[in-house]
Amino acid sequence: MIEGISDILIPIVPDSFNQYIHIIIGFLGLPIGMFMGPDPYYFALLPIVNEVSSGTPPETVARLTLIGESSGFAVSPVIPVAYLGVGLVGAKLGDHIKKNFLWFWGVSIVMMLSAIILGIF
Repeated sequence: MIEGISDILIPIVPDSFNQYIHIIIGFLGLPIGMFMGPDPYYFALLPIVNEVSSGTPPETVARLTLIGESSGFAVSPVIPVAYLGVGLVGAKLGDHIKKNFLWFWGVSIVMMLSAIILGIF
């Protein structure tokens, strides 16, 4: 199934864009992960991005896309830990997301930029 979806996406995505698709998905990982949850992100989206980003080592694709998604667990409404955290402090999840979403997304972008600048990827 992943190969079928990749076969559809590869002709649609321009060749010059293929080498940067994992970086773009990494930067958008937090908002995407908030709506998808970790299982569809790791087991559906990540393999498709790996197939589409031709010429990029799979380890690099995995690292960059996982930095973006994993930093948003605390503000994701599909992760039970977010409910536990806001419940312990007596807050509402909606208020927590409104106040902290941009901070968490900013942290994930800084982590990705740091990894790219330091040559980890």
